[in-house]
Amino acid sequence: MGTDSPLEESFGKYIWCELCGHVYSAAAWVAADNTCPNCGASIANARPWEEIRQLNPQYPVTPVEGTEYALYS
Repeated sequence: MGTDSPLEESFGKYIWCELCGHVYSAAAWVAADNTCPNCGASIANARPWEEIRQLNPQYPVTPVEGTEYALYS
């Protein structure tokens, strides 16, 4: 993947929060001390954006950062 971020290595470039449903870049999660920049949820509540897209193929490949996406649309 070519990144120095262990968080991005584990989750990919974008991370979705299962508590608030918002998606942010892995860099934004790192900047927020490995918590959701929107609600402060821990990394235990994080899911890779690709996992959410598998459940919702109509969602964009590159999400709009800070946008709320339902788990099931």
